[in-house]
Amino acid sequence: MTLKKKRIIQLGLLFICSLSIVISSNYGKAADDNRLSIEREYILYDDSNIISGTFEVEEDYEDDVYNGESGYYVFVVINGDSYQCDVKDDDYQDNLYFYGELPEYYKVGTEYTIQVQDIATGEVFSKSYTVKHSKDKPELSFDKINCHTTKVKGTTEPGAVVQLKLGSKKYKVRADEEGAFTIKIPYTKINTYYKFSVVNELSGNKNEKKGKVANTAVKINVKSWLTVKTRKIKGTVSGAVKGDKIVVKISGKKYKGKIYGKNKKFVISIPKQKVGAKVTVVLRNKFNQDMGKYQDKIYLKNGIDKGMTRKQMRSTTWGAPDKVNVYDSGNYEQWIYYNDDDTLYVYFYYGKLISWERISN
Repeated sequence: MTLKKKRIIQLGLLFICSLSIVISSNYGKAADDNRLSIEREYILYDDSNIISGTFEVEEDYEDDVYNGESGYYVFVVINGDSYQCDVKDDDYQDNLYFYGELPEYYKVGTEYTIQVQDIATGEVFSKSYTVKHSKDKPELSFDKINCHTTKVKGTTEPGAVVQLKLGSKKYKVRADEEGAFTIKIPYTKINTYYKFSVVNELSGNKNEKKGKVANTAVKINVKSWLTVKTRKIKGTVSGAVKGDKIVVKISGKKYKGKIYGKNKKFVISIPKQKVGAKVTVVLRNKFNQDMGKYQDKIYLKNGIDKGMTRKQMRSTTWGAPDKVNVYDSGNYEQWIYYNDDDTLYVYFYYGKLISWERISN
């Protein structure tokens, strides 16, 4: 049996739309903001002509609404025709239930409108939709998940139930009237597998998306050059959170530091090191996984001194030259270092540094 125009039928089947009506403290009056708001919604598909849903009233006025003359009308307007649904109490929830069967199936893209009318005030809430394809997967998108993520935000069909399996943990939320959802999660290990899934409750169509928890973007900055005189490595790290640790690895040994302050500064004490020793500053998460690193080495010094040998010069922060010119059968050498703003010329005689000059480019 199908719905007659402007008449009530007695058919209750699957729901495709759920509306919420806000009633003020005076029976029969509209809400203070003079509007009706949608609570949940589901989509009508091209292979179904069932229309139903729920809308809610405040608890104090349920008996008056159910038993009195005042109440609500629900209409479905499609292709210029209006069909009235039956409205009754929902036995399982504190709301009203409307249901019906449309006279035919409709093509994808056909527009229809759900209208709810307060009989006492005449106030009408309406919202339009379009018929969807029954084979379409529910929309599902969400933010990238990394090891520091604590809230995953995404979108799907309004009112749809979203499930997340993150490692061995499971989470379940319902999207709001706009289709937005948020899932709170703890910090998670890098490379933990996750799977999002959402099912359309009318068509049964399912959408799944899988992935692995990513590393978060971090940057470690060491303030000054590391030389044989360095006893404390100081710097800052971006992207760190509470529970993360900073560690220095030098010649097979590890030295722990502390991260503090709003700017995420760190200080790591180290003993005297040999020239050329490799230094790695590592940021680790609470699961002891490396998230980022800074690599350098121990230099003899940051600067130049007369009397340095060629080996000592290579051990400074200047390092090896970009070019070497040899004169006087190898007794005299000119080392050249090219920079963006200037060029450094260093001169050796019989293997000893005798002078240098810097010329602007």
